[in-house]
Amino acid sequence: MTNLSSVKSTKPVNSIELLIRVKRCMWCLPAGLILLLMGLMIQSALAAYADVQVHQAERIERRWVSGSTQFNKADYDRAQAHLNQGLSLNSDNADFHQMSGRLAGWVLADSFSSETYDKAVAHFEASISARPYWPYAYSDFAGIIALKLSLKSHQKGNDDLELILNNYWDNALKYGENEPLVVQNLLNIGFGNWHVSGWKLRNKTIALLQASLESNSMMQREAVHLARYYQFTQVLCQFYRLEGEVPRPLIRECNKYN
Repeated sequence: MTNLSSVKSTKPVNSIELLIRVKRCMWCLPAGLILLLMGLMIQSALAAYADVQVHQAERIERRWVSGSTQFNKADYDRAQAHLNQGLSLNSDNADFHQMSGRLAGWVLADSFSSETYDKAVAHFEASISARPYWPYAYSDFAGIIALKLSLKSHQKGNDDLELILNNYWDNALKYGENEPLVVQNLLNIGFGNWHVSGWKLRNKTIALLQASLESNSMMQREAVHLARYYQFTQVLCQFYRLEGEVPRPLIRECNKYN
C-alpha cells in the first residue's frame, strides 16, 4: 500500500519558470541536435511566411472571380510578387506553381502572348510533377490549353493542341470525377470551346454533362446552369426525348420546349 506521506506534492510551474527550464535544458543537448532544432524552427517560420504571401495572392484572385474587382495589370503584378516571394522560399510547392499558372491564365485571357503561355505551361508542369494525382492542376492546365485552342481556330497545329487538351481532360476526370469544381471547369472548357473543338472533345463534354445530370444534387444544379448558360438545353432535351426519358433535373427546362 502506498504511503501517501512519502508522495511529494507538486506545485504549478508558471510560464516564465518553464521557459527558463527549457532554456537550461536546451544547452544540455548536444550541439548538433540544437542546430537541428533551430533549423527546423527557421524552416517552419519560412514556410509559414510563404503561405501568408500566397494567401495574399489568393485574396486578389478571389476578387476577380467574384467580380468585385475587374482584372487589371496592377493587381496582377501585386499578386505575382506575393507568389514569387512564396516560390523563392518553397520552390517545389505544387499549390504555388498551380496558382502561378492560373494567374498567367488571367493575363492570357486579357491579352494572349506566347511568352505568358509558356510561363503558364512551365508552372503547371512543375505542379503536376510535384503532385501528379491532383485533379485541379490538370483541369486548370486544360483551361489554358483551351484558351490557346480558341485563338488558333483557323491555324495549323489545332489537332496536336486538342490531343494535349484531351489528355489533361482525361487525367482531371481520372483523379477528380467526383469533384464538383473539376467537373464545372471541364464543362466550361467543353462548351466554351465548342465552336473550335473536334468531335472527340464535344462527345466528352456531352458525356460529362449526362453523368453530372445523373449525379448528386450539387452536380445536377451546376450541369443545368451551364447548359442554360451556353444555350444547350433545347438540344439536350431533344436528345433525351429521343432516348425516351428526360432526367428529373431537366424536366422543368424541357417543358418549356413542348
